[in-house]
Amino acid sequence: MARFSGIPSAEELRERKRNEIIRCASLLFAENGYEKTALTAVAAEVGVTKTALYHYVSSKEELLFLCQRAVIQQALDITTQAMNEPLPPVERLHLALSNLLRAVTGQAIRYAMIYEIFDDSSQIDEAQASEIRAVRDQVERKVRALVKAAIADGSFEPDTDPKLASFMLLGTVTSVNRWYRPGGAWSLEHVSDNVARLALRSFMTTSPVATGRARVRRAK
Repeated sequence: MARFSGIPSAEELRERKRNEIIRCASLLFAENGYEKTALTAVAAEVGVTKTALYHYVSSKEELLFLCQRAVIQQALDITTQAMNEPLPPVERLHLALSNLLRAVTGQAIRYAMIYEIFDDSSQIDEAQASEIRAVRDQVERKVRALVKAAIADGSFEPDTDPKLASFMLLGTVTSVNRWYRPGGAWSLEHVSDNVARLALRSFMTTSPVATGRARVRRAK
């Protein structure tokens, strides 16, 4: 019998539950620290037993890896989407940076886990650490490619170092969660647009990207 349209399959339900486990675990790891977070706490947060949790992940180490991979993959998806837009390089950079900033700031605690807990990669095996680094490097290379394109079309100063510029731009984005607080004087929309614009201004040969000029799409 054919399954009714709109009714999730067992595989889809399993994936949803697995994603919820990853989401809850990433928050607990970031809030309490990896070492101090027991799988029983993750199970309780999700609303399942510890035994049931093992149907979705094999170990705490695998769960940490899945949390890290999910966050860095989101960053890659955002950057790839912006890179493929039919826009001038600077506007694509603005789009990528502002949407990355929304993701970083809107999920600050999860991104803090990536950039702080990952510094101690002994918690995951080398193959997993290499996979995370490979995705993170893809994000940097895409931003670097856009910087090179902005140099080539005359938007950026010709002596701009593309690798250094990409590191600076991504570093600016990932540091905002250290000082931005939701509910303050600045909205997330205002901060993401203006921080991206101001970061790009330091490399520009002409006027900076005007606020709102780039077509900004919210990260999913």
